[in-house]
Amino acid sequence: MRNLQLIIILLLAISIGYFIWRVVGGQGFDRAGTNEKSLSLTDLPPSYCPKTAKVVTSLVAPIGQSGRIVAVTGCRSIDLTTFKAPKVYIKLPHALSFIVAPGTKSYAPELGDVNEDGSINAVDETMTRGNLFSSDTTNPADIDSDGSVGATDLVLVRLHQGVAATASETGDQIDWEKIE
Repeated sequence: MRNLQLIIILLLAISIGYFIWRVVGGQGFDRAGTNEKSLSLTDLPPSYCPKTAKVVTSLVAPIGQSGRIVAVTGCRSIDLTTFKAPKVYIKLPHALSFIVAPGTKSYAPELGDVNEDGSINAVDETMTRGNLFSSDTTNPADIDSDGSVGATDLVLVRLHQGVAATASETGDQIDWEKIE
């Protein structure tokens, strides 16, 4: 009889634990704890932690009406629930801008655009090489945001060198500096 009581208590505890997990942390959330309509940023160096992203919903409307700065949650997630556009253009620091459609769950940004000109090329590599071993935390060549320009930054530039999508696909014709 005592064993039966213990089994019932154990099953009850497991059921309550499962219910709490579904309500608080499991249902409607992914493993990172972000809303299911959030965009997860993947394949990034551990130290790369953008605090904000610039988002534009229209290439036709003025930047002041269609562009804004949004928070990046936990360094890896952008909440897209407030955007009702059929697609959004997103720009992260040191990354090429990219476009996502509704329902996109994850994206791997291409890091290495040191001079923020919309392409990753020899100019970015030269800037990174010229700043190797610099510990200036504001240095634009510190792509992975670890506080110094090192081998990882150079590898990121070389890995994505030659990457530049057409402006209509990525939104590189957007004047990202005007978004405040």
